[in-house]
Amino acid sequence: MEIKTNYFLFFKRKEIINFIMRTFILLFCTAAFSLSSGELFSQDVKIDIDSDKTITIDEVFQIIKTQTDYRFVYRSDAFKNAPKIYLKKGLINAHDLLVKSLAFGNLYYELTPNRTIVLKERNQSPIQEPITGVVKDERGLPLSGVSIIVDGTTKGTLTDFDGGYSIVVSKGQLLSFSYLGKKVQIIKIGDSNIINVILEDSVESLEETIVVAYGTSKKKSLVGSVSTINAKEIEERPITNFAQSLEGTVAGLQTVTAEGRPGASPQIIIRGIGTARLGSSFEPISRPLFVIDGFPFDVTNDTSGTFNSFDPLSTIDPSDIESISVLKDASATALYGARAANGVVLITTKKGKGKVRFNFRSQLGVVTPATSLAKTLDKPQYYEVMWQGLKNQFSASNDSQTAAALATDNLISQLGYNVYNVPDNELVNNQGVFNPNAQLLFNDFDWWDATTGLALRTNYGMDVSAGNDKSDYFASFSYTKDEGYVLNSKLERFNARINTNSQATNWLKLSANLNASHNIGVGDRVTNTAFGGNPISFPRLIGPIYPVFMHNADGSFVLDELGNRVYDIGQDRLGATGNVLYANAFGDRPYQVGSHPIESSVVNDNLNTTTILSGRSNVDITFLKGLRFRTGLGVDLNNNNVRSFFFDPDPRERDASRRNFTQRAITFNQLLSYNKQFGKHTFDILLGHESVNNQNERFSAASSNQIFDGNIELNNFNPSAIDDESRVTSSFIETSLESYFSRLNYEFDAKYFASLSYRRDGTSILEEDARWGDFYSVGLGWILSNESFLNDADWINFLKLRASHGTSGNVAGFGAYESQATYSRNDNGNLLGYVPGNPGGRELVWEGQQLTDIGVEFTLFGNKVSGTIEYYNKTSKDLIFQVPQAPSLGIRFNELNVNIGEIVNEGLEIQLQSDIIKTDDFTWNVNINASTASTKVTELSRDEPVNLGFRLLTEGHDLFEWYGRDFVGVNPANGDPLYRGLRSPNDYDPARDIIVANDTLTSNASNAQNYRTGKTATPDIFGGITNTFTYKRFSLTALLTYQIGGYMNNVSYLELLHPRLGQTAHVDILNAWKQPGDITDVPRVDFNTNHLNNVTAFSNRNLVSRTSLNIRRITLNYQFPKRILSNIAMNNLNMYVTGENLAFFSAQKGLNAGAGLGQSVTDYSPGRIISLGLNIGF
Repeated sequence: MEIKTNYFLFFKRKEIINFIMRTFILLFCTAAFSLSSGELFSQDVKIDIDSDKTITIDEVFQIIKTQTDYRFVYRSDAFKNAPKIYLKKGLINAHDLLVKSLAFGNLYYELTPNRTIVLKERNQSPIQEPITGVVKDERGLPLSGVSIIVDGTTKGTLTDFDGGYSIVVSKGQLLSFSYLGKKVQIIKIGDSNIINVILEDSVESLEETIVVAYGTSKKKSLVGSVSTINAKEIEERPITNFAQSLEGTVAGLQTVTAEGRPGASPQIIIRGIGTARLGSSFEPISRPLFVIDGFPFDVTNDTSGTFNSFDPLSTIDPSDIESISVLKDASATALYGARAANGVVLITTKKGKGKVRFNFRSQLGVVTPATSLAKTLDKPQYYEVMWQGLKNQFSASNDSQTAAALATDNLISQLGYNVYNVPDNELVNNQGVFNPNAQLLFNDFDWWDATTGLALRTNYGMDVSAGNDKSDYFASFSYTKDEGYVLNSKLERFNARINTNSQATNWLKLSANLNASHNIGVGDRVTNTAFGGNPISFPRLIGPIYPVFMHNADGSFVLDELGNRVYDIGQDRLGATGNVLYANAFGDRPYQVGSHPIESSVVNDNLNTTTILSGRSNVDITFLKGLRFRTGLGVDLNNNNVRSFFFDPDPRERDASRRNFTQRAITFNQLLSYNKQFGKHTFDILLGHESVNNQNERFSAASSNQIFDGNIELNNFNPSAIDDESRVTSSFIETSLESYFSRLNYEFDAKYFASLSYRRDGTSILEEDARWGDFYSVGLGWILSNESFLNDADWINFLKLRASHGTSGNVAGFGAYESQATYSRNDNGNLLGYVPGNPGGRELVWEGQQLTDIGVEFTLFGNKVSGTIEYYNKTSKDLIFQVPQAPSLGIRFNELNVNIGEIVNEGLEIQLQSDIIKTDDFTWNVNINASTASTKVTELSRDEPVNLGFRLLTEGHDLFEWYGRDFVGVNPANGDPLYRGLRSPNDYDPARDIIVANDTLTSNASNAQNYRTGKTATPDIFGGITNTFTYKRFSLTALLTYQIGGYMNNVSYLELLHPRLGQTAHVDILNAWKQPGDITDVPRVDFNTNHLNNVTAFSNRNLVSRTSLNIRRITLNYQFPKRILSNIAMNNLNMYVTGENLAFFSAQKGLNAGAGLGQSVTDYSPGRIISLGLNIGF
């Protein structure tokens, strides 16, 4: 069957967008005006008295009617003989005004749902008095929004932000206190005028509404695995990307720590990796589906360029988020079909509630590197180690004494720089000892300090909201400036959002959400060594003897014509014609000669501007009771412009480019739902259809060889060679997805639950015969605590068993034209050429998944302990992987996507929450989650394993098991590394191989046998621990994240342990082999290329434990009391200080064990953020 796309929608997209915006504005105005005169009647409704006056009660009611939309119903002669009321100029509480007016006679008032004030006569004349108090939870925290109703009437009020309330009642009446997730408490009014209430947690919290696929559900009736995060867990954190709030808070959710680049997002893995497609960077295609307000957020970043790409998730203001739901099993995710293979994250933004509220928030923080540098050599040690390396290199063709003399004589000529006041051949003697009398000529060697610094992070935001049963609105604006601690890196973001809902009639509801985000990013090429060097790795690797600025032979700074210091690029600085502008007083630097990352960062012009406009609009029509139709349209527009200029000291090597990326993602869906309850039976049925279209357009141009300084436009570049020709490229990519789905939820007697779902997806990516996929799920739930046989188990407050099974598919990470024959341009010198990309005609099918989940939810010991324990199994079939192909096929990169086999993810998740201590003033609450996740290859369609270098895909083995050489030590005779076994007996070389206990040990890494190490990159256990302490109005929250087990390929450490000339070295190199007979595990220092290749080859020696503990967040908050705020016209004020990424503890200093999936990196490490925050509400 062929997919039919609604072309009308896409060719008319401008008209559609204009219609959406006009509709949105209309809805917003409707909501705003409907609320402006329709305040919810509460204690905060004020009446303006324009002058001192004495008036009748009827005139009082007329004033109230004029300033609100309430009307009065009472007997016309009720106040015929009533005395007049004296009113003083100013604002008066409407409730107080009514009470004062009704003080005469035997009347009281009631509010009705249609905004009518009904005056009634009392049977008796009880004395009414104001009752005040504070409502708190069991932890002592004030509860805002608690509903307080006078039993048997509609009279009531809500608690304020401080938990306080005031209500006028009579002795003997009953007050009902209710709050979501708490037990309802009813108190009879006695003699006291002060009633403080503590609401206890209740299993009724299971009545809480949870956002699920295409709707909501009561928590108790869920048969799927869903974890939620509320706004309070997000709003006080100094994060630019909301995805960072998921770290350590959701069981089964593993994160690869976000880098420190402003706005960066952590890589999110939900219940293991469901695909074998990892790519050359060893990073899995594991990104879950993000859904915002019911529509997939299909915005992607531009991956055509190497740098300056935004994570679109960073364009969403975390303060706009009401809740986040993480869907993990088939029952929860199946309705999203092919896009749910990696899990689903549902984001619900805020909407208006209650009376008009205005909130202002601000954060001011400082950012520094969160991880420390590895411990490296000082300058004398460095000269000695470099001498040792040269001596060993010269020893290959000279005796030891001659080699030592050559090392002494050639040390500075090889390193280029002697920064001491002694002759070159006297710096290190023939015994390799540094001259103790040498004095530094200057002190200008701290590259890390010059590259990084104290950065500022500021965030300001405001929002206004209101809502009633007819309409609501929420509008917000925020500004964020997030400076990176690396020189010349920052992100500025402007966000604006308007959410509106309007119940136009009793059968028609309209809603519209609009979010605009404008982002300006400045950053350097921190993942590449070209164009001036990597500003992160360069300071970590450069030797400690190389200065930041140029110096004369006497140690003074070299200054330009303006008196500014000149950056040292390790050689003479040349002009545009090759002339020497500034001569280097020292020799050439062997490491990254001609480069200077600090100068490049200062001069580079790397500007990334991204504007994203997202709209969601729904129309709900209620035909009959329980029968509702909804049609919705979601539009995401992304415009990304990148301007890049990469400086090189040589003008001929300077490079400039321009790139534009435009994306239009449109989702159109229709939902028909029916809910029916009769007796003990409840049915909820959903039928739906959804169309998704995604269009991406790219254009880029680049050139090199700058003509004049200061002008970075492309016409100021003059490419003169074939390799430097101006590069102009463009592309257009379109994909579509068509879906039909249904769901049936059934509940019986509030004890037994079942859910069935089915979805059929068709994608334009696959061939016509394979593009349709069918996915289903079935889930069952049983609340045992509602059974009579557990009535005597008082210690069990709630107990529920649930299980689910289902299927999903996956085409994430595929090319848009994966199944079609494609060709790629590949010129041969001056000759234009093309090579095959995909050969086409392949039987490529969906990756399929079968998911099984079994869980138990419980609340025990008087609601003091609650938690969830779950087991899951996820089997992924028909895995698609880039398998190496024979070069003779002529396929570019010699790789091709094919279906090759099956992998199984399984694990256990535990989430526990408990109040350790709970008194009237102090509470200590702990929330712990722990998870396991294993990934095994269970089937391969190939006859032999797939060799991926560091990994070997083999049936029955972990997908992430390391595969490499077995390092057994160092040859004490010569300092060579020793690896066990040869790939072939014919490779035996008696000159370099030895036999020990029937094992052949070789120092030639290229001939060494590879083995399974038995060590995997996946941690055995990972999770988070959240401690919350409250004392009166203070609260302290600490989040720790941890992982136990797993091994990392510590490339960074090995690079420091075996440096090349000009690179610094780890202090462990001091333990290296130096002379025959030395017993050590560090091979000799030797700059011979073959030796360096042998010692740096991957082996089990590279692996280091990933066990780590991170202090992810600590927040101290103080909530100001209501009695203070009432004097300054505020209803909320809280201040807090918070720290993010405070400390990392791992197996080695400077190692970020959470970065990369098992491979150490030298990119932008996380930043430590210390912030002061203020929230004000009016």
